Amino acid sequence: MSRVLRIIVVMLAWSVAHSACAALYTHLCAPFTPIGVLLSPFVMASPQCTALRWVMQQGVSRVDYLWVILGTVLSQAVGVVAE
Repeated sequence: MSRVLRIIVVMLAWSVAHSACAALYTHLCAPFTPIGVLLSPFVMASPQCTALRWVMQQGVSRVDYLWVILGTVLSQAVGVVAE
């Protein structure tokens, strides 16, 4: 598998994980109902909500890094072809 394809697969995996966790977090940890708003300070400190938040934060960071890596790999490829 080429380096670019591996980077894209990892980006897609983190994007899917981030999107799934964001949807779950909204549903489980921050429901937009009167009871959900009242309970959210207690629920958001729970282990499952903390884990979902961690995956979302790591997903954003990893995809940012992967864009830089992908740009570097592609610019190196263009430099090799140009020579």
